[in-house]
Amino acid sequence: MNSAESVAPVAPVAPVASTAWRPVVLIWSITLLLLTLLYQYRDSQVENLRHNEIKRASDQIFNLTRVMQEHALRTFRAADQTLRFMVDQYQLKGSRLNLKHLTDAGVIDASLFPQVGIIDAEGIYQLSNLPITRKIDLSDRKHFTVHRDDEAMGLYISAPVLGRASKEWSIQLTRRINHPDGRFAGVGVVSLRASYFSNFYSEFQFPKDAVAVLVGRDMVFRVRTSNGNSTYGEQAALDSALFTELAKGRRHASFIPVQGIDGIRRYISYQRTEAFPMVVMAGLSQRSIEESLNASRAILDKQAIGLGLLLLLLASVLTYYICHLENLLRQRSRLLNKLQAGEERLAMAIRGGSMGVWDWHLSQQTFDCNAQLPALLGYQPEELIFSQNVLMEMLHPDDAQQLLQRLHLHLKGHLPNLEEIARFRNMQGGWEWLKINSQVTARNTANRAERLSGTVQNVTARLQALRALQASESRWNRAISGSNEGIWDLDLESDALYVSARLLSLLNLKPKKSHYTLRRWRAWIHPESVGPLTNSLQELLSDSTGHLQLECQIRDQTGEYKWMLLRGCTEHDATGKPTRISGSANDVTNAHLAQRLLHERTAQLDSILEVSTTAFVTFGNDCCVSYVNPAFHQITGLQASSVVGMHEDQLLERMNLCVKNSSMLLSLELLRKRALQGLEEKKYLVELHTPTHKVIEYKLYSLHNKATGVSHVLSLSDITQESMLEQMKSEFLSTAAHEMRTPMANIMGYSEILLQMELDPQQKREFLEVIHTQSERMRDILDELLDLSRIEARRGLDFVFEEIHLKELVEDIVNSFSLPMDRTLPSVELPDICVYGDLKKTRQSILNTLSNAYKYSTVGTAVRIVAADGMGENKQSLTGICIVDQGIGMSADELKRVFERFYRADTSGRIPGTGLGMSIVKEIMEIQGGTVVIESQKDQGSKVSLLFPSLQTPTQS
Repeated sequence: MNSAESVAPVAPVAPVASTAWRPVVLIWSITLLLLTLLYQYRDSQVENLRHNEIKRASDQIFNLTRVMQEHALRTFRAADQTLRFMVDQYQLKGSRLNLKHLTDAGVIDASLFPQVGIIDAEGIYQLSNLPITRKIDLSDRKHFTVHRDDEAMGLYISAPVLGRASKEWSIQLTRRINHPDGRFAGVGVVSLRASYFSNFYSEFQFPKDAVAVLVGRDMVFRVRTSNGNSTYGEQAALDSALFTELAKGRRHASFIPVQGIDGIRRYISYQRTEAFPMVVMAGLSQRSIEESLNASRAILDKQAIGLGLLLLLLASVLTYYICHLENLLRQRSRLLNKLQAGEERLAMAIRGGSMGVWDWHLSQQTFDCNAQLPALLGYQPEELIFSQNVLMEMLHPDDAQQLLQRLHLHLKGHLPNLEEIARFRNMQGGWEWLKINSQVTARNTANRAERLSGTVQNVTARLQALRALQASESRWNRAISGSNEGIWDLDLESDALYVSARLLSLLNLKPKKSHYTLRRWRAWIHPESVGPLTNSLQELLSDSTGHLQLECQIRDQTGEYKWMLLRGCTEHDATGKPTRISGSANDVTNAHLAQRLLHERTAQLDSILEVSTTAFVTFGNDCCVSYVNPAFHQITGLQASSVVGMHEDQLLERMNLCVKNSSMLLSLELLRKRALQGLEEKKYLVELHTPTHKVIEYKLYSLHNKATGVSHVLSLSDITQESMLEQMKSEFLSTAAHEMRTPMANIMGYSEILLQMELDPQQKREFLEVIHTQSERMRDILDELLDLSRIEARRGLDFVFEEIHLKELVEDIVNSFSLPMDRTLPSVELPDICVYGDLKKTRQSILNTLSNAYKYSTVGTAVRIVAADGMGENKQSLTGICIVDQGIGMSADELKRVFERFYRADTSGRIPGTGLGMSIVKEIMEIQGGTVVIESQKDQGSKVSLLFPSLQTPTQS
């Protein structure tokens, strides 16, 4: 047996230093320099193009203005010649001058001057080449007044004038006519159509937004043509640049940038017309010049961009080539280093690894191996010499046949790589499991194997651990198959998720051959549970001793979500890094549903107790306060936080401090005893004087189920309003009975006298009249009580709301009102007021108020009905009437009780009445959405205002 020779270490190849950045920097520096020069050249070319374009445009508009100037001069000279001829002829012939004959004869050019004429010294249009059907006064025209007021004999060119009959714009050219003695004799007129100039200008092939202008020195446009449209007679709004040029008196100027003609910025050229006060202008818009320049600029931009991209592409290709070349050099250096390192590791493995390495030369019958191979069986290298016979003796008989068969196939070439596990006897006589790997490294020309090489590993411990693991897994599978919980295991490195069959059945899922992943399971988790689950897993991974316990919703196969209780813990490697999470899952849907129902029931009960007006105090088994609802503070004024935990005796002591001395709360011990005596349903009353006066009804309820933790419940109800209503009811019945008793006693008394005594007819009639009067009083009381009762019961349901004209209604009531003796009708001072209400009830309210005004005022005092207005409780606008008397009036105390039933300010009994009238009026007005306002002073009279909703804001109760 020969041991493998040691391999000397090889010096590593030094890595190639990176030097590619220098040529890359140089390439890109040159590229940036070329790009800069390229774009500077492009900018200079663009500037040259701009200069050439502006020069071409300047020459163009200058030539145009020369043409326009020549055209204007010829036109104005022709007009001036015609005018001079007409003036001479008029001075010779006077009114005998026939202008039509001159026009027809061709002396006057009718195509150029459609109308010529003479205006006399009075401004009357006397002579014309066209028929004059009526006297035309032109004394107010500018082209007349300018000659009349000025003795200058020059040609005047007027601003464009819109013809009264022709509706065409024309320019009037005029000259002054003098008598031989120099006096003013009139004006010769030649009319020139303004369109004559615009048609001429339209023939020019102007670009868009170009303009041609004929403007006077009076800064009025005679003609302005732009984009095929012409305007006449506009006031020129020239900007400072052009105005400055014109003001200098220069005859012509070219290419002045202005924008004052119509707001468009242009380059303008102008020419003055010699001997005539006119200026012609032509202008090209700056935008049109820029647009014509954009085409050339676009070509230059494309060329510059193309060249720039070509430079960038060339620099990128060179950079890529240099970097690629450097990468190839680095890869070569790394491969050399890896090869050297591999050779070193191989030598180290052969020398000192735990794996046996062997080489079997079949043709030479030699077997070489490293020292580790005999050590696998407990031998020293010199103690064991391998040969075919030795190997067969050491091989376990049960493994020999299979190993020899596979070795035969391996030598024949049917198994390129041989990998077999077999048992070999060690030095102590035991058996070691060895894993043999072999590969044919050389064959002869007949394809027979000549040399084998391979490795040998001792896998005895691995197989024993595998069998132990299989036994453990068998026990684990039996345990989880009998458990009701599902098991899951997550491998954090591979994201593989193991799910037990029980967990799949809980979710109605079928087992799959493929592995599950956490990402796939996350899609089945309810969106509201994803966040909490993610946070819990992150906390679990950051805490090596932590445990997972979380309820979340997971969708099953049917699409429904189930609540699952997840438990788990992490497993860490030697460095403390978490590698897997394992745990269990249980279906807690039913428990979660029951808990949710319990929470909802509790929330409902809490809501009821929160809004309840009855106070509830619960006591635990230790007789201490465990809960009070918000109504307890509203009734007693005691804060809940100050009484919770207090003993029942302390609570009663605190509450009795708020109770009137005449009545105290009974102790809860006494109430419990009375409950045992069958008096549990009895209710008790007590009066509180703080924080406000209240009448409280309290009762104690005993609970016999001690498991609830509540032994007794004390209820407190505020019945202050009910007590007041009961008291008011008693007072009302007492007052009504008293009011009925007086007339009833009179009727009874007089009736007994009539029954028991014989009276003369006069006395009998007097007694019967008294009985009749008292009966009518009783009837009135009963009618008003029934009326008030119906109003309160129906609350306006039988009211018919409509538009009411108060003035008409008041006048009708006044006309039919039964006046007391020696009294005058009330004065009515009302505008036409429209309100919204019930006509019948409104009449009753006014009649009751008007009756009271007469009852409580004396003879000789006046009653007035005037308009009134005010504001309701909800800030709505109210309007109505005010009944003013000068009667006995009321004091402040009486005024507070005026709306009480059966209350009367007069206590003497001399003034008839039931004391219910104002109560009825108040009820009617409030149901109609209005109100009653009373202002009164003792012995000063009263003012009662009945205010209704206006017609624009109807309110129906």
